[in-house]
Amino acid sequence: MTSPRPVAVLLSGLCLQAVVWSADPPPQFTPEGVVRGPGAARRLVPGTNVSIYGSYLGSRSSGCAATPGGLYAGNPCDTQVLIGDKAAILLFVSPKQINFKVPLDVPPSDAVDLRVVYRGQVSIPLKMQVGPERVTISVNQPAYAGMPVWLKVELPFEYGAIHYPYILGLAGFGCNEVEVRKDGDSLPLKPGSEQMPSSVAFVGNICGSSGIASRPDIVGRLPLHVLYDFGTPGQYEIRYTLRSEPFGALQPTGFKTRSEWTPFEILP
Repeated sequence: MTSPRPVAVLLSGLCLQAVVWSADPPPQFTPEGVVRGPGAARRLVPGTNVSIYGSYLGSRSSGCAATPGGLYAGNPCDTQVLIGDKAAILLFVSPKQINFKVPLDVPPSDAVDLRVVYRGQVSIPLKMQVGPERVTISVNQPAYAGMPVWLKVELPFEYGAIHYPYILGLAGFGCNEVEVRKDGDSLPLKPGSEQMPSSVAFVGNICGSSGIASRPDIVGRLPLHVLYDFGTPGQYEIRYTLRSEPFGALQPTGFKTRSEWTPFEILP
């Protein structure tokens, strides 16, 4: 008489394999999938809302809608977003999207792990910076003497993006002030490149951006060569300042944000 035990063992093994095969992979997302506003989040700013787009982020059932208070307690849909060892405040959870709020008490860091945990499965950690946003600048390299030189400016989220050209003309950078120095000495502006003629009166946008006329490929960029002469190769430094009134206005103004002095090179 045949023992039923081998058949039971075989069926158990098949069932176990079916469970393993049907399990979802761990949550998956890329740096481009961590979004704040219209683009990828450069850093996690405490108190702000961020979205993660990816795969297997939550249950395949209908997404978890926000509660009346807009916040989730615990682990909604068996999901967590961890910033280091701190759990983020979840606003919405679905298989392909999570909206969350960065806790105010997350300490500043240059490299903290951002992870999504779903039913015990953990995504590959993504290293991110945590803290207030700062303006960063860089000159398109390589840059050559006597040739066009472009500056890239990444502003904090609340200030939007630079949209060049400006109503005041090619040399009118609006509220964007750019200083350049070489060997510690400030470079003079090109003759005729004054950015704020005294006879101009503003109506509308005081910073002077024409906005919609800006080409998509130069959003966030300013042409330094219309203000300064880079005819001499060598090492230079540059600093960007966003002012509350156009640079060169009769009344001096404070600034909203400012970059550090940043070195760059002009090649022969």
